[in-house]
Amino acid sequence: LGALLAIGALFARFTTDANRGVVRMSVAATLLALAALGMIRSATWGDPLLLASEMAASNPLSARASNDLAEQYMNMGGDNADSPFYYMAEQEFERGSRLPSASPLTEQGLLILAAAAGQTAKPEWWDRLQAKLEQRPIGPQELMAVVGLLRQREKGLPIDDRRLAQAYTLLLERHPAPAHI
Repeated sequence: LGALLAIGALFARFTTDANRGVVRMSVAATLLALAALGMIRSATWGDPLLLASEMAASNPLSARASNDLAEQYMNMGGDNADSPFYYMAEQEFERGSRLPSASPLTEQGLLILAAAAGQTAKPEWWDRLQAKLEQRPIGPQELMAVVGLLRQREKGLPIDDRRLAQAYTLLLERHPAPAHI
């Protein structure tokens, strides 16, 4: 807004009385257009699903944007495997998990999605989680993925104990965890 006011002041300084009205109308139209764009952006950012959809659409190679959109679908579907949002969440987690930059959080999302809805997790989800833990440097997202699964299991979510133990053991072999983990 400051830049527009400065430009408006320059126009006002170098215009004649004959075209001052045109300059004022141009500045007013520009301000109204910016206000409208600001309102649209505000509405987008105010709706988590709309924001996640826009971010995933404008950044199709972003695993984080894909994960955020899948989480929104998962929240909207609840724990109902018959919900169309369950299917949409699964598809978006699947798409995101295959992106080159995808962390194991996408597989965590798939495993929690299935367990919360009473569905059986696909073995390839566990296989991809394990492959990422074996092949990638262990960082915060890798820790969060496995520890998050353990926390959900402790809360009673039916997660495969054997596969979780394998992932947790692999994680600890590759990265000694802090005591709290």
